[in-house]
Amino acid sequence: MHVKALISLICPRCGADLQGLDSDNLFACSECALVYEPNADGLGGPYPLRQSPHRPEGLNIALPFWRMKLEPMLLPEGIHAPEYAYIPAFDVRRRAFFGDPGMKWTVDQLIIAAEAPRRPLLGMTLGSAEAEELATYYVMKALDVQKDITGFDYEIRFSETMVMLVEFTDEDTVLVDPVTQERYGATAFCDLPVLRAHRV
Repeated sequence: MHVKALISLICPRCGADLQGLDSDNLFACSECALVYEPNADGLGGPYPLRQSPHRPEGLNIALPFWRMKLEPMLLPEGIHAPEYAYIPAFDVRRRAFFGDPGMKWTVDQLIIAAEAPRRPLLGMTLGSAEAEELATYYVMKALDVQKDITGFDYEIRFSETMVMLVEFTDEDTVLVDPVTQERYGATAFCDLPVLRAHRV
């Protein structure tokens, strides 16, 4: 993405430097807890930055997720839409093989609380437009596991959008989801070596 080299990564609200890695496509102001997305018109957003209350023991890595709230949907009796869609905002290899925590949280219709961030935002590469496309797919998957919805045409819209940091336990070859205790192979997380180098 070339536009970020032409845009001053300064928070429009408070004037602080925006934080992120060289490979990131979104950047955060730790003072304002806001996330900005460089685009052709300048800085898009901002999106609130929050963090889950889960605090794993030992070494951990704070991974960024988009959290998108669904607008109410008219659905057949017996089908319930998730309240939120969670989309990994970091680079993931072979989601179908390694698994996807955001997909699991969405399909299982989990609600993860949000509180003030205590860790910096690093490793956020997935933009809002791509995240909304994935969120739509995740929601359709959440509906489909309840009933075959082939042929149904549902309008899926999202209202509140935020960026949420979730701290995963880092066991070297495995990252452990603090919400479900699912274990994911560390090789699935492309930027993990860089995130480890910037661990605070």
